[in-house]
Amino acid sequence: MYRLLKENLDNYKRINNYEDNKDEYRMRIIKDIEILVDKQKYEKLKKLNNEEIKRVENLVYEIGQRKANHKFNLLAYEFWGYGYESYRFDKANKEETNEQLKLIEMFAKNVYWF
Repeated sequence: MYRLLKENLDNYKRINNYEDNKDEYRMRIIKDIEILVDKQKYEKLKKLNNEEIKRVENLVYEIGQRKANHKFNLLAYEFWGYGYESYRFDKANKEETNEQLKLIEMFAKNVYWF
């Protein structure tokens, strides 16, 4: 599931010309998802313990809270298995987090798989 999430994110970026549209809303909010699917980036940012990593760990937390969704349940276990930490971050923008979760759900459903 983790690998598919990463591959679908890469396809999404390619389809939407990520390099040319970095300022578009959905392109901006995938930055946290990019960290989520790159364990090395995650580990590097984890050492900094900044707001960026707190938003990513909030995403892991929110995914874990949606275990009724089968795809999110699988992802939550994979993130746990890879050593990702899950913390609620109350300062995270709720609207942005919800949009990120919608994108993650689309990626998990292979909407951008080809």
